[in-house]
Amino acid sequence: MADLANPDVNPIVAGTTGTGLDDLVDLIGTDPGLNNRISLGEINEGAEAADVMNKIIVQSIKATGIGNDGRITASDVATLADFIKANHAPVWIRAHGDDEDNVETGFHLVQGDGGQTQLYGEDAVNTIADGLYHLGFGHKNGRLINEDGNGNASLSDVAFWLDELLRDDLAAGRFYNPNSDLFDKGTTGTGLDAIVEMVATDEGLLSRSTATDISTAAASADGMNKILLEGIQATGIANDGMLDRHDIKTLDAWIAENRAAEMDALNGIETKTTRTGFELAEIWQSTSPLFGENGVNTVADAIYNIGYGVIYNDAIRDRDGRWNESLDNIAEWMNRILEAELDEGALYSDAHAYREPADFAADIVVAADGPVTANGDTGYINIRHDKEQALRAATVAFSFNANRIPIEGSATLFAKDARDFGEGGHTSMYFYEGALYVRMQTTDKNHYVRIADEGVLQAGVDYDIALTFGEDGLAAFIDGEQVESNKDITVSWLNNGNDIVVGGSNGYRSPSNPDHVNSVFDGTIDDFQVYDRALTFGEIAGLTGADRDVRPSGEPADPVDTTPPPVEPDAPDTDPIDDMFQAGALGNEGGQTTGSAGTDLFIALSGENEIDGGAGHDLLVGGIRGDVLVGGSGNDVIVGDIAGAIFSGDDTLIGGAGDDMLQGGGGLISSALGSIAVMMSSPRLSWHWSILTPRPALMSRRPALILWRARMSSPCPVSPP
Repeated sequence: MADLANPDVNPIVAGTTGTGLDDLVDLIGTDPGLNNRISLGEINEGAEAADVMNKIIVQSIKATGIGNDGRITASDVATLADFIKANHAPVWIRAHGDDEDNVETGFHLVQGDGGQTQLYGEDAVNTIADGLYHLGFGHKNGRLINEDGNGNASLSDVAFWLDELLRDDLAAGRFYNPNSDLFDKGTTGTGLDAIVEMVATDEGLLSRSTATDISTAAASADGMNKILLEGIQATGIANDGMLDRHDIKTLDAWIAENRAAEMDALNGIETKTTRTGFELAEIWQSTSPLFGENGVNTVADAIYNIGYGVIYNDAIRDRDGRWNESLDNIAEWMNRILEAELDEGALYSDAHAYREPADFAADIVVAADGPVTANGDTGYINIRHDKEQALRAATVAFSFNANRIPIEGSATLFAKDARDFGEGGHTSMYFYEGALYVRMQTTDKNHYVRIADEGVLQAGVDYDIALTFGEDGLAAFIDGEQVESNKDITVSWLNNGNDIVVGGSNGYRSPSNPDHVNSVFDGTIDDFQVYDRALTFGEIAGLTGADRDVRPSGEPADPVDTTPPPVEPDAPDTDPIDDMFQAGALGNEGGQTTGSAGTDLFIALSGENEIDGGAGHDLLVGGIRGDVLVGGSGNDVIVGDIAGAIFSGDDTLIGGAGDDMLQGGGGLISSALGSIAVMMSSPRLSWHWSILTPRPALMSRRPALILWRARMSSPCPVSPP
């Protein structure tokens, strides 16, 4: 009996990417269902088409950087689909093929033809491979779409399949791209970086958004974090080691004045057609919890609205002016996020450092002579107005100890006031029914600010008080701690020509009653001084004698770089794509390009190019002129021209010594026969054939067996070879 075995021939096509995707190619070749229903030639062509798409997938994963974190998510799949559609659509469409008019091409030669092999509990060919190979057609509503625009596999399913197939490659860092612009780690070196990483890893976002959009949102968060930290240090609000509601108001005002445009741009916009910046993360329902709230849509959203203003003196507004989140909640969240930095003094501001009163005593323009002791009727003092009191900004500071705080009626600590509004700038601080208030007047409006509720301040206790005001707003301090602020009250003393009364009110004075005083305080007021500017937090703390500053304990450590290092391949062909060349109009016009010994991807454009893939496994695509494409000694895929090109050159496709797939375009082709599958297409003719004796050595023994299928839309102008 004749021996029909040929040890030199392996009829099963093997994958050539050097990654786990090769398993799909191997499964196609060995699937028992396919081998029982279709020819070996069709199986091999389908497997080769799968290998082409696998090469594109591998190259695209590396190009986009979506594998840098060692896993593939649904958002990565969306990014991958966008990239392939934008950069490799012509080759992908050819390799994927179709089954129109009873003519099957590409991967469609094996799809739906009886595949039985199971993978991850699914049909390996008709579910998993078929789902993956719709990557090049785009995505919509959380699913890849097919060539007809209809929904196919879900992004989450495709992510799972790719993550499993490429598990070893991802873990080994074979897809690591040091030049990737995907952003997933904060750069401030503070606790705020956790927000960036939360956005980048949020499962809700990863399942519904794209890696590119998530990256943009994460980068925007990082940019806003830098602005927040700049504002914290510029204002000195963290010098005491904690943030409160008043500090958030101060930070809001600083951002509004100094970084409003930058903060707004990073926050982004949302319209019916456009989303930018951090809004790209807020449009989907995130799932990461933080402090018992939604981390992205509640906590981060509120923090990044700092700068849009304060509403009801109690909450931060959103960009549309609506109530967003309470100042107290935002302060609590910021304290917890920046706990380490606040404890270590890493956010300390030298410009707002604690200062001894002697260091800024030269800025005093008014000082009472000794303590003022009033008894509820007399004992107050009157300081005549002079030009030194015509101040654009000022600080009034003093200490007091009350014999009695009135629960009914009022008692005034100081006033620079008169009847009606006058020229504006009228100011008074007084107790009313147990609470402490400040009233400031413009030329036509009263501003009332309650700085201590009833019962907070007690008789017989010493208290230090400071009130700053001017163009930057009003702030009130008790014992060195800011207790109230309002940046919208911008009253000054520039036009206030009234006297200052310490221990009583001159609010009813008039030309006919110039010395009237009422609402006299009962207790002692000491160290009454007026400074010609708004003192800093550190200076106000200095007036109390309490140095609360939390100074830096040392240089903060650099943030840990958790980026995985690139992993060197074990062999030259384990790197999926060594090189990507583009010849023609955007590259080597009319030039000659030779690849390395690795796996290369060439795309020729408008020039007449000669491309030699070299010894690796290559994907060569010709342009619209006549090109010479030489595959070299590897297993190559050679395409004569780009699908749909208006002009098509006459190409020479040389497969070389490996197992090659040659696809001619609209022009004529000539080829050096190796083991090849050739497709010719033009507006008039579609031919397809397979050569089933793959090695050149066999050609000397017997003719090749050629199987033909043809569909003619008009009389054929050429004869089959």
